[in-house]
Amino acid sequence: MDETRLREIENYDFYSGSRESFYKKNREHKAVLVQGRHWEKAPLVTILLPTCKRRDLLKEALESALRQEEVADYQIIVADNEGMPLEMETETAALMKAYTDSKVIYYRYDRQAYSPMNSVVALARSKWICFLHDDDVLAPNYLKIMLHIVRQNQDISYLSCNIGVLNYEISKRNIREFSKIRREKLTIRKAIRRGYFFYETRGNWLGALIDRQHYIDMGGIPALATGIGDHIMVGKYNDRYGIYKILDGPRLYFRRECGKGQISMLGGEHWTDCYTSKMFFYLYLARRNFPLLQKFFRYKGFALVQEDSRALRNGIYQVAADVKEIADRCHIKTADGKTAQRYCYLDLVLESMAALYGKRRSFQVKAAECGEKL
Repeated sequence: MDETRLREIENYDFYSGSRESFYKKNREHKAVLVQGRHWEKAPLVTILLPTCKRRDLLKEALESALRQEEVADYQIIVADNEGMPLEMETETAALMKAYTDSKVIYYRYDRQAYSPMNSVVALARSKWICFLHDDDVLAPNYLKIMLHIVRQNQDISYLSCNIGVLNYEISKRNIREFSKIRREKLTIRKAIRRGYFFYETRGNWLGALIDRQHYIDMGGIPALATGIGDHIMVGKYNDRYGIYKILDGPRLYFRRECGKGQISMLGGEHWTDCYTSKMFFYLYLARRNFPLLQKFFRYKGFALVQEDSRALRNGIYQVAADVKEIADRCHIKTADGKTAQRYCYLDLVLESMAALYGKRRSFQVKAAECGEKL
């Protein structure tokens, strides 16, 4: 990452964005409707499935979206980002011809979209949207449970679900097992705002049920390529509108890890750049939300980046990000012994306060009300 790029990210207003900036990003390419049509009356939910050269995996993702139980008011937009000439029949285009269900809408871009997630949102017309990667799958009870919860609380405009990470071939039996509700009640909690990321694990964005208009109004995923656009988007949404997540429920979205072509498979240099962006993001939050405690939150943010780096090195990827390089790029200095000890005490106090505050922002839904049997 060169010096110009570093300074651009360092000075970036991560939480900027508006409806105008959202649509401005999508003017550089054209989405062409190839197959299917939008219903005259907009569906309640649109499952958004951007794809690029993954025919076989796309087939599994699409069929999981079509197998939703007890919910019919939804459509699926498959947005093909291969960018090949429209007259050329690609493997993906040939596959899509087999899907004649009225729920399925197939678009192709005339050139590769820089931000395929934002681009596919612009095509939807529903109140709710859900992002589905083309190498992931939804549980069959995904929409049934998620829609029931948002109907129980009208304040929810973003509901995050639990994700299952599977490193073996996903089967119907596996999904059924992991997506079962095993408790009489599900606990849903509204995230804290100012201390988000520092004292609360980020809610998942894949599989989240998101209010489409809010997503557009805040500008969607940032235009600046940071490698952590989804991370920033979740924080920005929470800052503006608040997000909720299911704490102890079933896994309703299933990811494949270590898949061919995944960004997560790139090497240490890529992750060093990503974590540099993340550190600059935490510095931005420290200045914006905690001006009197900036030094502490610089320390806290770097501790989180170090933790992420250790997890990356010891996890399934076994890739090492250069933490020293990140510290140099972001001008982070190690705290001395006494300062570190004071920060440790302050961290414990703030963590306890966040936990207590979080409990007051929770509510429960009975499993039976979701149409699920224990």
